[in-house]
This record gives sequence, C-alpha cells and structure tokens, in this order.
Amino acid sequence: LDPILREICQRWASSSNGHFLCKLGKPSMENPEIDPRNGSLEPTRSETSRIELWEDLVKSDRKEEVTWARIKNPQRAIEKAVRCYGQDPSYLVDLCRQTILFQSVTDLNCCLRNILTDQDIEIVRVKNRMSAHNVKSKPGVTARMMKVFGTSSDTGYRDVAINLCITSPEAAARGLTDHICEVVRTLS
Repeated sequence: LDPILREICQRWASSSNGHFLCKLGKPSMENPEIDPRNGSLEPTRSETSRIELWEDLVKSDRKEEVTWARIKNPQRAIEKAVRCYGQDPSYLVDLCRQTILFQSVTDLNCCLRNILTDQDIEIVRVKNRMSAHNVKSKPGVTARMMKVFGTSSDTGYRDVAINLCITSPEAAARGLTDHICEVVRTLS
C-alpha cells in the first residue's frame, strides 16, 4: 500500500505546490544513530534535511532524494494499540502514512480540494489541528496558553491529518481498500 500512497501524494503535491522533506548528504554507518523507537542502528547523514518543491525534484530528476515516511514500526504499533486502543489494532490508522508540506494556507487548501475530488480515495476522518475551534483542553493548559497557541500543544504545532482508504483499481486488485492510511498536511 505504501507505494500507492506515495504515488497519490506525489500527484496531490504536483497540483498544489506541495513540498517534501529531502535528505542531504550520503548515508553513513561510520557514526550510526540509535533509533529511539526500536533500538536499531540507523545511518547518519553528513548534513541536515531540507524541504523541496515536488515539481522542482521532478524537473531536476531528483525524486529519489525525498525522505518518505516509513511504515510504522511493529513494536510501536503494538504499544499504541495496547496503550491507546484497548488492545484493538483495528483502530490503528497511521501504519501507512505520508506528509506533504506547504508554504501557504492557499496551497494547503488547494491540496484539500484535490483530495476531496480524488476518485481513488475515500475520506474516513479529518483531524484539523490548524483551527483553534477544534481544541480539546488538557490538564495544566491555561487559558493564556490557549490564547497564545490556539491549541493544547505546548509547541503550537499545527497540521491537518486526513485518514483515508485508497480505492483505486490497483489497491482493489491487491485487497487493500479497507486499510486506513494517514496523510498529514502542514505548513513548512
């Protein structure tokens, strides 16, 4: 399912000035980092990541530089199912996920319109963490914090996450139309 979701995200990014996180430098196991999620050794990069417009990556034949989101680690998925969903893995909706970045709300909204009219997907849920109207207060979050951040997040992070099923002929042929994916759209 992951390659199908990537292809769909590329299509949406092309039509709405979408950006993706890209890697710089070559991976090296000289000084590997430990992945805190699963304890595995991960190669380090000689430089930091950057954000690139998808169309620029296509034009310059650099699509392989995109750092695609990985499928959720099985150990992390089990932890989340146990901790958050009463041991029911059917509630996990972000095993397969991707993120598209935008430099303006206009482009982010253009992408949303493209998603809403895409015949290859069925929207299951939209989590709008851009709007202060969709805030749920948490213990310790003061009214002043809510006013400053407009969200219960301590950092003020904002995104719009869309849970969706891919209903394309390719997904149907592989029996994947019931799996729920997540696409996060955020401002860069």
